[in-house]
Amino acid sequence: MKRLLMLMAVLMIVGTASAELLGIKGSYEGNRPDILFNNTGVITYDADTNLFTLTATDDKIVLPDGTVYWLSGPGFTTTLTLQIYVDESGNLTGGVTGYDMVEKVTNGSVTIAGHTFNAGDVLLQAEVKAFGWGTAGGVPAFDFLFDTISGGLVDQRLWPSTPSTAAWVETENESYSWTSNFELGNAKGDKMVTPVPPTLLLLGSGLLGFILFNRRKKVNT
Repeated sequence: MKRLLMLMAVLMIVGTASAELLGIKGSYEGNRPDILFNNTGVITYDADTNLFTLTATDDKIVLPDGTVYWLSGPGFTTTLTLQIYVDESGNLTGGVTGYDMVEKVTNGSVTIAGHTFNAGDVLLQAEVKAFGWGTAGGVPAFDFLFDTISGGLVDQRLWPSTPSTAAWVETENESYSWTSNFELGNAKGDKMVTPVPPTLLLLGSGLLGFILFNRRKKVNT
């Protein structure tokens, strides 16, 4: 029984599908790299297939020491694409074939801290392991926590593999429903290295406490 409860705790922590924001935005710490994408992003949802898609143009990367490198500009573009499956209740049900999130140079070349990445080079890629949604300041907002991160930035040690990488997105003031198709424009946000978000941390703490309580109860009886 103890093993079953521990397994459930782990699964819920690393595979959470949330109908509330995970708390990504508030958990960012400034001594870690951060990638911002501008407000030309688009979120679409197909209610028939349950496919949720975010496409956005990356603006810049800010390294821990505050150095800024532009990821898009005249003659060069870096694009973020994220796809997951979300059911009609807003629950994460799975990812797509290949990586759920891919961030790559799609035009020209980008140089970051002396390392040059050309069109087609992947900067970051990962699976989505947790998804949250809701409103922030009256506008639709979404956030994502990723599994093991990889890609050119990780290979060049410009982006750490731990703590976890996460993303935060907000859009223009529009309404939407998970039971019908929708498109939300002017999506903007950022991707950052962040500790475990408060929502998931609280969930894990609660489950751990439940396990310990049951263990103590068993010992006493």
